[in-house]
Formats: sequence, structure tokens, C-alpha cells
Amino acid sequence: MLLVFQGSDLCIPCIKIDKPTLSTPEFQKLSEDKFVLLQADFPRREANKSSKALTDQNSELASIYNEQGYFPLVVVLDKSGKALGKMGYEKIFPQNYFKS
Repeated sequence: MLLVFQGSDLCIPCIKIDKPTLSTPEFQKLSEDKFVLLQADFPRREANKSSKALTDQNSELASIYNEQGYFPLVVVLDKSGKALGKMGYEKIFPQNYFKS
């Protein structure tokens, strides 16, 4: 699983990791058999707020995997939920997520 903590409406690095990388058809194609992508979004603008249930779910994930509240933070998890690695924003191409 690829868990991405982001603030989609005000965090410039979050937008830079989403639009040119995670949301590209290239990333979608490369990840379809390798990752489940979960984006835990924490928008600041009231108009972009998620439902209470989704906000609570994202906050619970953050309490486990992102206690410092870094945005963006990409966490790679195994199927049991163990964090295998973490990284912040880096200007990389989608294929770089799949290198060993």
C-alpha cells in the first residue's frame, strides 16, 4: 500500500507530488499490480473539507503513521500495515517509485 498524507488545497509540495506523479496515467499503469494508493487528505479550506467519517479515518491513520504531521508524506506499507519506508516530497518521475 502507498499511503500519502497531503493537504491538497494549500500545500504546494502536496500538489506537486499529486499532479505530476501520482495522478498521471503512467503512475496508474505502473502501480495497478503493485500498490493500492490511499490518499489521506487534510484540506484547510472549509469548502474542501471531507466528511467527518473520512476526516476521522485520516486522523487515525496520521496518529499511527504520521505523528509529526508532515505534508506530503509517502508511506509504503506491507499487507499487514507495517511501514516499510517513508519519504517526503522529491521531484522524481513516476517510474522512480518502482525501482528496487
